[in-house]
Amino acid sequence: MAGVVEHGETAVQAAIREVREETGLDAHGGLVALEHRYEYPVESVFVESFAIEVPWEWKPYLNEEPDAYEWWQVEGAGRGLYWEGTREAVEVLLRCLKS
Repeated sequence: MAGVVEHGETAVQAAIREVREETGLDAHGGLVALEHRYEYPVESVFVESFAIEVPWEWKPYLNEEPDAYEWWQVEGAGRGLYWEGTREAVEVLLRCLKS
């Protein structure tokens, strides 16, 4: 998922808000900054990447923004993502999980 940092928000505050709005999950205290930042090639938009661990049985409540969600096995995670920067963020997350 992605979202815009609103006026007066930090990237972390925006991520917490976007997760809550789009999935119903309260991400306070659970976000992990992936230290991965990239720019969309279409326009000058910088993206900060975060991850959050959720309980195994958790199912998101999706608002009108996301089309769908899916869970991935660790091996091959993110390969079908359209944006290269998003695929790279998943690779950063996988390296963090393995360390």
